[in-house]
This record gives sequence, C-alpha cells and structure tokens, in this order.
Amino acid sequence: MKVKDKDIWRYGINDVEQILFDKALTKTRFNHLWQYVIDERNIICSIKIIGSNRGKKTAGPDGITFNNIMKLDIEDVIKEIKNRLFGSKRG
Repeated sequence: MKVKDKDIWRYGINDVEQILFDKALTKTRFNHLWQYVIDERNIICSIKIIGSNRGKKTAGPDGITFNNIMKLDIEDVIKEIKNRLFGSKRG
C-alpha cells in the first residue's frame, strides 16, 4: 500500500508540522520534542510509510519482519514503539 498525502492529512501529521513551523517562525526554542515523536498519529503514519517500503520483507537483527509485527494487535505495536522510544530517551 502506498502512502498518500490524504493519509498523512487524515492522521493529523500536518497539524504537528504546522505547530512546529509556526514556532520556528517566532524563533521559539524547541523543548520536549519527544511528545511529537511518540505521538500516536506520527507512529501510525510511520507504520504506513514503512509498510509501503520493499524492505518490509527483510528481517531485522532480531529475525522479525515488518509483516510479522503487523500480525500483532496494532494497539500493542504502538504501545511497544512508545515504550522503546521513550525508554531510549530516558536511558
């Protein structure tokens, strides 16, 4: 499945981009950007982009492919991604 512009709009990613763009115009200092990285809309959009990639069939170092992961409950996948991203920020 190819990621289309309408998918990005539907998940609200452009809203986040607009917020960051507006802050950049005022030369606002950026703090706490992790809230945008672990935002569920961003994660879903990223999953869709990865799913449109030919590399999704290639296993990672753990031997798991994208297709293996997508057999899991999407809420569990999102929760695990958030945990790994947030955990790596803290540690």
